[in-house]
Amino acid sequence: MLYERGGVFFVENGVADFEMRRAPLRAWQANVAAEPIVELDQAVLDALDGEAG
Repeated sequence: MLYERGGVFFVENGVADFEMRRAPLRAWQANVAAEPIVELDQAVLDALDGEAG
């Protein structure tokens, strides 16, 4: 979805860089949450894109 929406990222030195936002790479177990952190619904993403642009 990131690429489809025109986004890019790269990985360097154990960090994923998402154009101005960086996230450390960890094992998937460290990222498990009962509730999703973000909603990947098209309308929600469109609204977020509108805020960023």
